Amino acid sequence: MEIELRQLRYFMAVADHGGMRRAADALGVLHGTLSHRLRDLEEEVGVALFFRSNKGVKLTKAGQDFLRRIRRVFNEMQEAFDQVYAEGDVETGEVSIGLFSSLASGFLPELLSEYKHENPSIRLRYSQGSALSHIGEIRSLYDNRQGGSREREIGV
Repeated sequence: MEIELRQLRYFMAVADHGGMRRAADALGVLHGTLSHRLRDLEEEVGVALFFRSNKGVKLTKAGQDFLRRIRRVFNEMQEAFDQVYAEGDVETGEVSIGLFSSLASGFLPELLSEYKHENPSIRLRYSQGSALSHIGEIRSLYDNRQGGSREREIGV
């Protein structure tokens, strides 16, 4: 089995963003490239991970199970990298930033670029959207940290 980490990142991005176009935009790749890589992934694992329709994509049951396990693998990998970096006394981590369209231009990109230059071991993850879409991402992040089960509803 030859699966690339990039394919798994693409898979998680589509699940996180609720659609191929939004995921492609967030990843900075062409929609066709993303779609092709995901079809390759499905072919490699031998099962459909998404239901596709004119309205977008939705995870199949197999896709939901796969996503949960892949997130655990990525979390474990991140912990391994963080531990190695910590031994080198380098600050690491990830900062997730939700932006409204009006903030995506102007001074903010320059400020974030400067921060990234000064802190190369800190990953910056941006997503652009409405307040409701950011709330959905926060809920998703909470679910992932809790192992996929939401015991209580988050109110924002």
